[in-house]
Formats: sequence, C-alpha cells, structure tokens
Amino acid sequence: TNYYFTIFILYDKNCDNIKNNNMYLKVFVTSSAKREKVEEKGEMLAISVREPATGNRANDRVREIIAARQRVPFGKVRILTGHRSRAKMVSLIS
Repeated sequence: TNYYFTIFILYDKNCDNIKNNNMYLKVFVTSSAKREKVEEKGEMLAISVREPATGNRANDRVREIIAARQRVPFGKVRILTGHRSRAKMVSLIS
C-alpha cells in the first residue's frame, strides 16, 4: 500500500501557544512522498517526508524537520499525542 506523507503544522505567529517555556504545535500527518518539501500556507506549514509510517520512521523524520526549522536539538521536539494517528500535538522545549 502506498501512502503519501504530508504534514501540516499549525503555529501561532504571536507565540500565544507557549506555556512553561514549551511551544505546542498541532500537526496533521499523511506517509511516503516522492520528495521532501516544506511549504508555508498562511499560518500552516506543510511538510512532505519520504519515510514510511512503519517503525516510527516518519515520526522521527517529522521531529528532525521541525527541530531543524525551529533551530532546536532533536531531543527537544516531542510528540505528545497522536503517535499512531495523522493528527498530532508536538511540543518544543526551549
């Protein structure tokens, strides 16, 4: 089965979603794109990754992309909810 992974990250430009030095992102994920890309769509960020959803590989790649884009270490990006679903809540610890 071929799945295409597209991730939509909702973020607040005014940083209203920062609490206790954590920034929370709502993420929508889809799996296995032909090429990786990152697009901004208004207040939404669309990311495509090549990794499949099996073995947590796609989740790890999403964390890597978010960490690089926000300039934080990989270990500071955590998936709080939605480990096995397309809708996720991601936390950035500063």
